[in-house]
Amino acid sequence: MPVLSYKAKSTTEDATAKGGTRAMWDDDDQPKAPRQRLVPLALDTLGIAELRAYIAELADEITRTEAEIARKSHYRDSAEGVFRR
Repeated sequence: MPVLSYKAKSTTEDATAKGGTRAMWDDDDQPKAPRQRLVPLALDTLGIAELRAYIAELADEITRTEAEIARKSHYRDSAEGVFRR
């Protein structure tokens, strides 16, 4: 029975295999481009009812995001309270 071995590749090996020569710490000093979270729709192709539905979807997402911010703020404040003692 043949013996199988596994060798994990490092980030440098992956970059070299793809034609690059960068080390994994080279990215640290580069500014990160912001991710685009929402894909803009072509609004001129939508009817009034579709635009209103789109606004409702966006409002729901804003509400969900604000709730997550409040939840994380509460946890952060609780943690800060523990370390201030």
